[in-house]
Amino acid sequence: VTGNHDLESVDFVSDEENLEAWKRSFDTEPCWVREVGSNTVLIGLSTTRFRDSPGSVHEVWVSQEHFDWFERTVAEHAGSNVMVFTHAPILGCGLKALQK
Repeated sequence: VTGNHDLESVDFVSDEENLEAWKRSFDTEPCWVREVGSNTVLIGLSTTRFRDSPGSVHEVWVSQEHFDWFERTVAEHAGSNVMVFTHAPILGCGLKALQK
């Protein structure tokens, strides 16, 4: 999953350009699902916006498109054990990424 450091490169002028390079390098999408065994699902949610997210203190920003995908994915695997991986707390969840 991507995090703020994956999108902080000075080699790119935008999050979109940086994210495209990341996708090419790792040959994967920033959000993914993998089935493990017969009853467990792993879901990865990546941050896809850093420069354009002024309210972020290194939390993960999830687009509406990815949030909708997440809801559909969880519904498709109803009854399974679901584990969700993110780089840091999701923006707006109330958890803080940095300690005082």
